[in-house]
Amino acid sequence: MALPSAALPSADLEELGLPAARAELAAALATGPLLVNYVGHGGVDRMAHEGLLTAADVATLPATETAAIVSAWTCVLARIDLPAFDSLGELLVLTPQGGAAAVVAPTGLSVAGQAHVLNRLYFEALGRHERVGDALLEAVQHFREQGGLEALPRTYAILGDPAVLVY
Repeated sequence: MALPSAALPSADLEELGLPAARAELAAALATGPLLVNYVGHGGVDRMAHEGLLTAADVATLPATETAAIVSAWTCVLARIDLPAFDSLGELLVLTPQGGAAAVVAPTGLSVAGQAHVLNRLYFEALGRHERVGDALLEAVQHFREQGGLEALPRTYAILGDPAVLVY
């Protein structure tokens, strides 16, 4: 089993600048992508300090036939322990239209270099598994076998259903 090899859109903030990257991401989300992957700085309410995607944007995302699986290799995007405040990760899975079927993201601080390794292993595992949860479990196992930082995988969680099908 392999992931579809269709050309994937890219919303590279450094390459495109904020307005163009936001437009590219919005256009991709409007088509109902299978996977959205973010690597970079993040906060409880945003991808990127500049606001590539923010909590305020979630309500404006268009309804699509299929909801994306979002992975974010950043910090605190899926923080779930703040009373009366929903993180961007929470909002994405709680929004019935235009949100995400599942979000794989950290509930706390992450370590960039180690997160890049876990991201690569996760995407390799997605090619071998039908369900998001199975892919993440395999990625974590391989991460630990390769000597990855022991605490890092404990930071990442799946918000939504871990049995969501990848394709």
